Amino acid sequence: MAAPVHGALRMPKRTGMMSPNMVLPVLAALEEAVGADKARHVMKEARFPRLPEPEEPVRERQVAVLHQAIRRCCPDMADAVFTEAGRRAADVVITYRIPARSRFLLRRMPWPVATWLLGRATRQFAWTFSGSGHFALETTSRFALFDNPVIRGENADRPICLFQAALFERLFQELVHPRIICTETACCAEGAEACRFTLGVANQGGHMAF
Repeated sequence: MAAPVHGALRMPKRTGMMSPNMVLPVLAALEEAVGADKARHVMKEARFPRLPEPEEPVRERQVAVLHQAIRRCCPDMADAVFTEAGRRAADVVITYRIPARSRFLLRRMPWPVATWLLGRATRQFAWTFSGSGHFALETTSRFALFDNPVIRGENADRPICLFQAALFERLFQELVHPRIICTETACCAEGAEACRFTLGVANQGGHMAF
């Protein structure tokens, strides 16, 4: 798989587009988890014609159909696939999208300040993972994604945005504090008004504090 080009992706003029980072790490994690044949079957089910180039925005509907196909075809593996894919997507962002000087400074700031700054940067490039949805910073440690296009029309009895949760968690662990944990506390698929993600720091007893 080709490596992304350094620098931030340009926001497309068309609405409803997302980063190829919503697809490429997902397919890589899927193939590793279930094998190449099963992964090709899922792509066929999703009517995904070809892999996007690393700098090529993808229609949000294509992303949604692919994610839905994975949940439908691989129900026992889907959570693990999306969690691993979110981590890989974060690694791409850290390595190729965030300048080295910014990474250096964030890692040396007091973590509450770094959390605030990284949250603002995340909002600036929210189209990459939220498409036509609306991403909001409700507090320093709580994010909301309204009308999440990846799960639009889905129904579930639990939060299912494991990709985004893992993406946020890895970003903040690597750039702010290694014990930060991201939890999706509400999900549009459950009927909530927004998908909400909360950051916390795990202490030695396993509890959360922020």
